[in-house]
Amino acid sequence: MGQGKLKASKIILVNSENKFLFYLRDNKPQICYPGYWDLIGGEAEKGENALDCVKREIIEEIGITITDIEFIERVYEPEVNTELSIFSGKIDAKVEEIYLREGQRAEYFSLEQIRGLHTVEIFKKAILGSLEKILR
Repeated sequence: MGQGKLKASKIILVNSENKFLFYLRDNKPQICYPGYWDLIGGEAEKGENALDCVKREIIEEIGITITDIEFIERVYEPEVNTELSIFSGKIDAKVEEIYLREGQRAEYFSLEQIRGLHTVEIFKKAILGSLEKILR
């Protein structure tokens, strides 16, 4: 019997300058999307709902508590057979204050920069398709 869909949560974090936080994934061939810019988040643990997953992942990956998290959409990423719950939230930390626990580095990007960013297309579509909701 084939393995079922994975469930994961990601968060679009935006600062007061309307720049979006991404982190550069490690460039290891054994991981999915090596060397891509990624949103904070990850795979849900057994029995964990999408919101609890994203809250846990934020703490694990950058050690910052984010409040006012808002659901954006649920999408399917066939490349990795994963159902992604995408959220948005505000972040005030400067990039040099972010202690990244995985990946190579964190960086903020403007909307214009995201259009050409080496990231998963689903993330670009989620940001561009939900700008009004994300930036309010």
